[in-house]
Amino acid sequence: MSSVRIEKVDTFESLYHFLDDGSVVSLYKACFGEPPYEEICCEKEIRSLFLEYFKKGILIFCFEQENNKVIGFAASVPLKYEIEVSMLARDYGYDSLRDWYHADLGIAKAYRRRGIGAKLVEYLIHYTPSNRIIMRTQENNMASQACHIKLGFKIIDGMYQYISKTRTSGDMKTDKRIFLSYEKKEKVDQYD
Repeated sequence: MSSVRIEKVDTFESLYHFLDDGSVVSLYKACFGEPPYEEICCEKEIRSLFLEYFKKGILIFCFEQENNKVIGFAASVPLKYEIEVSMLARDYGYDSLRDWYHADLGIAKAYRRRGIGAKLVEYLIHYTPSNRIIMRTQENNMASQACHIKLGFKIIDGMYQYISKTRTSGDMKTDKRIFLSYEKKEKVDQYD
């Protein structure tokens, strides 16, 4: 971990620098273009996602120390901004005005299995101004599940979603996403 650094994105200038140089877009496409997701994502959609994460929530990048290259990202937003997830979560006792949603996590393939994903999730937990956090992952994404469970997340029994996306094969396919939750041990002041 000594050759990387993790930083919260605090300025539009910093965000746009890494969006405009193509590094974040390429990384996102690579992370979600491979199994288990195999999704096709367009640049406009990715740029819009990261802008929303920055404006409404928390966005964190992981950089390779030597060349300042973005090698990972994580994002969290208030649950109320994820309408479908919020509606589903309400049936499981979650409050869209108080709880947060960890929306994205991705690590460049060459940097996986080094604990970077766990560090990014720890940073998100630290910066998230809520006591309860939920996240969603593909049911076959064992690496994501193991990483989150190791940090204290628990699978929410019975809470799942089916997501249809165009896959790298060109076909529209549906997969099952499961949800995990985390509750902070130390209570934090929440806001609406």
